[in-house]
Parts: sequence; C-alpha cells; structure tokens
Amino acid sequence: MQQPPMPLQQSPLPPASGGGKSALQYGLIFGGIIGLIDVLYSYLLSVANIPVLGTLNSALSSLPSFLFSIIYPFIVSIPIYILLFVAFLLAGLFAARKSKRAASGTMAGLIVGGIYLLVDLLFATLLVLYLITFPQIAKYTPPALMASTESSILIPAISYSIVASLILIGIGCLVGFLGGLMGRGGKASTHLYSPYIPNPYQPQPPVYADPQSNPYLYGQPMQPPSGQAGQTPPYPPISGQ
Repeated sequence: MQQPPMPLQQSPLPPASGGGKSALQYGLIFGGIIGLIDVLYSYLLSVANIPVLGTLNSALSSLPSFLFSIIYPFIVSIPIYILLFVAFLLAGLFAARKSKRAASGTMAGLIVGGIYLLVDLLFATLLVLYLITFPQIAKYTPPALMASTESSILIPAISYSIVASLILIGIGCLVGFLGGLMGRGGKASTHLYSPYIPNPYQPQPPVYADPQSNPYLYGQPMQPPSGQAGQTPPYPPISGQ
C-alpha cells in the first residue's frame, strides 16, 4: 500500500515591523514636509503683494472682526489644508504598509497633525508676525497705537492657529486611519504551502505501536517468518465484524 503524502513544512512569515516605529517614521517625514510648506506659504503671504488677497480683504471687511478673523484665514489657508489632508493620507498609507496594521495609520496622522500644530503656531504664526508683519505695520503706525495693533492681530492669529490645528489633528487621525486601511491591504496569509488534507474516500492504514502487528505501517509489507512463505499476512480486524 502506498504511503500517504506527508504535509509540507510551513515556513514562518517574517514578523511585521513595529507599528509605533513606522508611524513615528512617516509621521515625522510628512509632518516635517507639510510644516516646511506651511512656513514658506506664510512667508510668501507676508512679503508678496497678491491682488487676490487684497480683493478678498475688501470683500470681507464689512464683517465683524470676530468673523473676519475666522473666515479670512480659513480661505487663505485652503491650499495648505488640501496638502495637509494628502500628508495625512500618505503617512497613514506608508506606515500601515510597513507594519501591516491599520492603527499605525491613525498614529501617523496624529503625529503629522501634532507637528503641524507646533510648526504653524511657533514659526508660521509667531515668527512671521514678529519678524515680518509687525515691522511692516510699524512703518505707518504711530508708536502709541502699535501695542494695541499688535494685540488685535496677535490674539486672533494665535487663537485661530490653536483651534484650527486641534480640529485638524482629529481629522488627521481619521484620514490617517483611512490611509492605514488602504496600505494594510488584505490580511497576510499564514501558509506558504497548501496543507495536506486526507482523502475521506481513501482508507488510511491504522497505526499500531508494534510494527509486528501491522506489517503495512511503513508502506512496505514485512517478510513473513521462515516456514510461512506464501501465506498472506493477516489484516487487522475491521470494525463491526
């Protein structure tokens, strides 16, 4: 009787890299990129005379100062927000692709949003205001009014930067998780080879501890003892007989 094929050995899959490490890596990369773009964009808005911004300022000048301090920065920052959403998605996608975990995308989006908050507040807002905007205002503003003018610009700018960045961090977690689902893909297979499945219609030889009681245990019949040549070795009893 032919010996049934044995199942092939399964080689273990290489373990996926840590989710926190990959999230930190890609969160820092894309957070640094979007932070640098944000600083350069803020500098461009401060030094360049863009006619569209003047038209927008004139159109919104009739609004109350509270609404103006929200609507005007939001419209101006739309290009940065679009790039930020792309950074959230890509950071989550690459982090999950490396770690095979969708949660890595959420963490990567959180890190990108946190870096954006710090860079936007410290550099794109405070640094640009004190180094560029306030010196320009001081050229045509009396010194007695300079302090109040700075306060009227600084407080709304800081408030908007903090609130908008916190909202964007929450959105970044969701977008990063979406990128993590895209980057994770299907669940990794745990088998490299097809396991052996016995044929239910093919009778399998019973296993006995003593090879003498089952001469077909190892696939080849044992030679009968001397003096019993030509006799058919006994088969094990069939259940029910």
